[in-house]
Amino acid sequence: MDGSFDLPHTMDMLIVLEEEKPVSVNEVPDYHEDIHMYLREMEVKCKPQVGYMKKQPDITNSMRAVLADWLVEVGEEYKLQNETLHLAVNYIGRFLSSVSVLRGKLQLEGTASMLLASKFEEICPPEAGEFVYITDDTFMKKPVLRMEHLVLKVLAFDLAAPTVNQFLTQYFLHQQPANCKVESLATFSGELSLIDADPYLKYLPSLIIGAAFHLVLCTVTGQSWPESLV
Repeated sequence: MDGSFDLPHTMDMLIVLEEEKPVSVNEVPDYHEDIHMYLREMEVKCKPQVGYMKKQPDITNSMRAVLADWLVEVGEEYKLQNETLHLAVNYIGRFLSSVSVLRGKLQLEGTASMLLASKFEEICPPEAGEFVYITDDTFMKKPVLRMEHLVLKVLAFDLAAPTVNQFLTQYFLHQQPANCKVESLATFSGELSLIDADPYLKYLPSLIIGAAFHLVLCTVTGQSWPESLV
């Protein structure tokens, strides 16, 4: 008897959940062009300075690469979105473009940037204490929050920076038919540009990931650049 009453209720719940499933704005054709043009405009404003590492007296490109690689592991540990990682690296680049950082504080700045990016992008972001834990208690909670405040001040609270991940999401919508291998390799190529940033700083995110997407698409499927993106 109990089961006969539960079944219709369960079916109703499934129907409601399916109807309320959120739709990404990127998937609405009417907004494709407007979103793309806005991202192209903002990527110029939110781009780190070319050669900013040359202005850093105490840290090197290899140290920055180690930091970015560590942030990849942090993202995997807490199952964060790819966009969170890309935003964090953008914040780091823009911060280092304006402020000289001692090598002992580089991980602290990276931790604060990842904390900010997770607050901006994630539905349930890790708390500051969890980022303290992931650093093996190298930094306490208070210094992390102070650095977070400083990063916000330097970035003028402008956190909505276009990344290669956002452009790649748009390019995937024009891929016919969808190919999981293309998406995986293109995503991986985009993440590689986060590690060795210096050679890519003179290029905008849309150009970097556009080249990567085209290369992967030609290699895997033999197809050229989609006509809908021309």
